This record gives sequence, structure tokens and C-alpha cells, in this order.
Amino acid sequence: MNMKKSIRSQLPIAIERTKKKMLSDPFYEDIAREKEKIEEIIDLQADMLIRYTDSSTLDEQLCLSFFKRVSLPYIVVIKSVKMIKKELIYLLQNQNEKNQEEIILEVERFVDDLINLIAKSYLKKESIKLLDDQKQHSRFENFLLFRSHKEWLEQISAWFQQNESVPFPAIDAKSCLFSKVLQYPESLMVCMDAKLCAYLHTLHELLHESATTAYRYAVNHEYSQAFFMLKELLEIKQKFESTLKNLYYLTYADLESSFFKLIDLYTYTDKRQILTLIDIEGLKHLNEIHGEDTLNEILDHTEKTLRQFIHPYESSVLLVRGLSTNFYMLNLEWPQEKYEKFFQEIGSVLPTSMKVKDININFSYIMAAFELDPDLKYTHEELIRIMWHLKSRSKIQRQNLKIFSEEQKSRIQEWLKEKYYNIDFIKRSLAESAVEVLFQPIVESENRKIVAIEALARIKHGNELLNAGAFIDTIYEMNKIVELDIQVLEALRQKISLLHKFDGMLLVNTSPQSLSDSDYIGKLREFVDEIGAENVIFEITEQQALQNIETIKSLHKEEGIHFAIDDFGSGYSALKTVADLTENGMVKLIKIDGSLIQNIDKNEHACKIVEVIVKMCETLQAQSLGEFVENEKIAKKLEALKANFQQGYFFSPAIRLEEVMLQEHLPTQRSQAFRATF
Repeated sequence: MNMKKSIRSQLPIAIERTKKKMLSDPFYEDIAREKEKIEEIIDLQADMLIRYTDSSTLDEQLCLSFFKRVSLPYIVVIKSVKMIKKELIYLLQNQNEKNQEEIILEVERFVDDLINLIAKSYLKKESIKLLDDQKQHSRFENFLLFRSHKEWLEQISAWFQQNESVPFPAIDAKSCLFSKVLQYPESLMVCMDAKLCAYLHTLHELLHESATTAYRYAVNHEYSQAFFMLKELLEIKQKFESTLKNLYYLTYADLESSFFKLIDLYTYTDKRQILTLIDIEGLKHLNEIHGEDTLNEILDHTEKTLRQFIHPYESSVLLVRGLSTNFYMLNLEWPQEKYEKFFQEIGSVLPTSMKVKDININFSYIMAAFELDPDLKYTHEELIRIMWHLKSRSKIQRQNLKIFSEEQKSRIQEWLKEKYYNIDFIKRSLAESAVEVLFQPIVESENRKIVAIEALARIKHGNELLNAGAFIDTIYEMNKIVELDIQVLEALRQKISLLHKFDGMLLVNTSPQSLSDSDYIGKLREFVDEIGAENVIFEITEQQALQNIETIKSLHKEEGIHFAIDDFGSGYSALKTVADLTENGMVKLIKIDGSLIQNIDKNEHACKIVEVIVKMCETLQAQSLGEFVENEKIAKKLEALKANFQQGYFFSPAIRLEEVMLQEHLPTQRSQAFRATF
């Protein structure tokens, strides 16, 4: 009997013995129950080995197609083949034939050929995971460091799946695109954790080494070794991408801080840095009208547009979505001429309208750019304040600003020093409760008698009282307006006995933030209880009325508090809300914005607007008050337009309450107009 016949005769027995042993083993039984029947695997192997003894060839297509759908682990399948080999050798050894050694070598050869073919099948199947695993990182797949390996992994996967019919991307770690983009600003921002980044570099080198080793085994048809190297490649890839994910998570947990840390890092180099701010104008207004979801759609659309535009410049430009403003952008090593052209192009590509839920929404942008002085180190807070300052200037001037010249940068630095003095001063003043109040009289248009006073916040500075214009913007930026409003109420409570002697009404300003703050509302209720709800009016803007409608209703219902609408006509459209509040008796006084009043003596258009507002007040059965009256002409104009009350420097600046009490035209009793109103 020749070798093939000997093997062929014992093979069915060896297979049955193997099947019996495997199926009686609880380990294999559990696997088979969860995956495929183990018999199917062994039967296929038997069929292929029997054919091999007949034709000396293995059916590669049958093997590849079968194991493509098998979910059993590779090591289990290979162990079943090795068990067949062991049983077959045992049976052949018991035949006592002379050529046993040759028969055993032949058995090992053709069984090893089958193992190699199975390994090739698993290799092809496993290589798909190089791409499938990327789906796990869908949140990050468009980030630079994830994108840098995408094409390389696709080429490796294609090479293993297509029988080596495509070129293999034999690239070492140093030549990899990843190594190149590590120098880009986005990558440097993400890779500021030294330990994680060192580990990332090690994994990156191992990634390329394992890919090259798997390739070398495969081209030598050593598929078992290639399979295990591919498994190692997948394991390293998982660790590599997990480390990347951690780095991105750390960065994006506080993206704005990460962005400004990068800028700080660059200050230790000679690189030229230009910081740009891009902000959607009137965002709060858009949010109130259309809702947060629509606002996010607008921001997402804007970000997508910006990212598409800067994509060709990733090596020197970084864009982030901020908290203190909508978007920040950093340009590195750009000459002024090139940047100014780029700046202009951004303005032309930004979307200015968007259709959301069949509603066409229009919006505009504020942009400002600032070239950092290479000789100075800026803190995160300083840069934000500079950009806020430029945004404010840009908004006022209705044009985008670019700060490049030494003179411009010097002025910014002077402003910053002054601003920081203000911040320190305000912090100290609030901590020391150095808030005082002055009072500006309000007169009746008809007889110019004082009928009310408005409390105005001041901060003590030595023997002076600083005007609110010197600190109010900074107070808002510092998010200290609630603290200021509370201290104004405390200052008024200290004057409560003198206020009770004043027979007119007291007007007190309150901010949007304060009306949403429980501590302030508590203090407000205490103050109203002391002074009497019939003696005080709280001034709110049109915007505040819309934002805090429920609080306003609650305070009116529970405390009997009335409100005045301040700065009416300044541009915010909330007429329905104002009309509703007047109809329900919560608002009975409307103060016309001073920017309109200042011009009525020389601007017919402004005069007509004021006339319309006065008539609207009559219709709503509310009283009208003109602010910022600075001369006799304006006073007479308001009187002619039948505005009920007036206020401004022409009558009196803000003065101490003791000085108010000495005025000639103090009310001996509350004026009939205010009595009727409240």
C-alpha cells in the first residue's frame, strides 16, 4: 500500500475519533452552541483532506468561502485540524509499515498545508477589521490625526483581501503622513500631554512595524505567522486609536482653554500668530425667536463652511468652536497681505441665511483679527478680553477690524492695562461693598415738577463716585452684575428713612441676570416690603420683559410690584410682550430710549418715531418718559409731543438724596399723573 492509500484509508477513522473527542469536551461544546456546530467544521476539513489525498491539491475557494462565514476563533479551528493530524499519525504508526517516517512526514505536510490555507482565509477576513474598527471612532474620524492613517489602512486591508494583487503600502513611521501632520496646529493642540504623546509615538512605530512584518510573512505564504502579526497589528491599532481618543477627549473637554494653551506654547517660538474671532451677531435674539435647536443648526452649518474653506491650510490654520465667542481661528506664519486676502474671502463664503423647518433665517457676522506681539506673553483671559474689545468696537463701527500695526497694538496694550486696573478695582470695590447710589430727578413735562427719582449705581473711589459708564461693561464681562444689583438694593435700604420722606416715586434698574437669580429676588422682596410696593418701580428693558415674563408676573401678583420699560425703541422688537404687560397692569411707564430723544430737536425722523411711541403709550394707557433731555429745545419738543415725563442733565444730574430733598420743585404730594398711573 502506498503512502496516499495508507493515509486515505485511516483518515475517516481519525476524523471520527477527533469529532468524538471534541464534542465530548465541555469547552468545545460551549463554543459550538454559541457559534456553529463543530461537526460542520470537522466535516469540511475531512472533505478537503480526502480530496487532497486524491488530487494533491486543496480547494482554496471552498476554504475561503466557508471560513468567511465561520465565527469560531481561529485557534479552535486550527486545534481541530491538529487533533486530526495527531489521530491520523497514531493510526498509521499502529500499521507497522516500513515507510512510517515518510508517511508521517506526508501527513504533517498536507495537514500543515490545510492549516496554512485556513490561516489565509482568516487573514483575509480579519483584515476587514482594519476598516470596521474605524466605525467605532465615528465622532473622531474627521479629526486630523484619525484621518492621517485612513488611506494607509484602506490600502493594507485591500492588499490582504485581494490576494496581493494591489501594491502594499510599505511605509515606515517616519515617512507616514501621521508624522507630518503631527506638526500641524490641531495636532500640537491635542498632543500637549507629554506622557500620552510619548506613548502614542511608541505605538505609532509598532503599528508600522507590525504591518510590515505581516506583509513579509504573507508574501512568503506563511499565512499562520501573517495572521498572528495581523492580530497584533489590530491590537496595536486599537491601543493607538484609544490613546488618540483620550487625547482628543482631554482637549475637547475644554476646547477653548486647549486652544489658548497652544497659543501660549507658540509664544516660546518665533512663529507669527494671528488670532481671529468670528461671531454670529444677535445670537441671543435668534435663540429667543427660533429656539436652541435652530441656533445649533446655524452654528453647525457655519462651522462646516469654515472647515471646508480652511481645509487646504490645515498645516498653518486652526479653527475651534469657542465658549466666549462662536469661533476662534489661529493663523501661523502668514504675512499680512496674504492674511488680509484670506480674511476677506472668509467674509464672502460665510452663510448669511439658512432654511430651517421651512423658515428662512437671515443672520450676519462680526469678525476681528489681532496679530499677537511676539515680545509679549498674553494670558488666556487677556486674549479673550482683547478679542471681546475688538468685537465690541467692530459692532459699534459696523465693520470688521484687523489689528496689525505697532501703533494699533500699542493702543490695545494700553487699553488692556487700563482694563485690568478696572477689573482689580471692581473686584476690590464689590468685596468691600463700596457701591453707592445717586438719584436723578424725573419731572412732569407740563409743569416741570419733580415727580420721581431714579437710583443710579456708583462706585466709591477715594472722595469720588465713579459714573456707571466707567465700569458697567466690565461688570457684565466679569459676570458680577447680580452682585452689583444686590449691593444697590442694600445701599437703598440704608437710606430707607429718607426715602420715605420723599413723596415721589423711586425707580430702580435691574439686569436680566438679576431677575433670573434667586438671591437677588429674595433681596428685592425684602426691599419692597420695607419701602412699599406703591413707592417703587423697577426698570427693565424690552428684552428683559421677554426673557423674564414669568418672574415679572409672579412679582406683580405676589408683591404688587410694577415695572417700567427702559430704553424703548432702541431696536429690540418685543411690542407684543410690552402690550401684554401694559394690558395686565404690570407695566404703566415706558421710557423712550435716549438715543432717539437726543436727536428730536434736529432730526425729523427721530422726532416722528418718538411721536409714534408717545401715541402708542396713550393707546396702551401707559405713561411716556423721555430720557437724556439735555437742553430747552428737547424739553419743549417733548412737551409738544405730549410726553408725560422727562429726565436728563438739563433738569439735574444724578445727585445725593439729601440734595434731592433740597430741590425747589419737590412734590408736596405725589403728582396726579403718577398717582393715576400707579
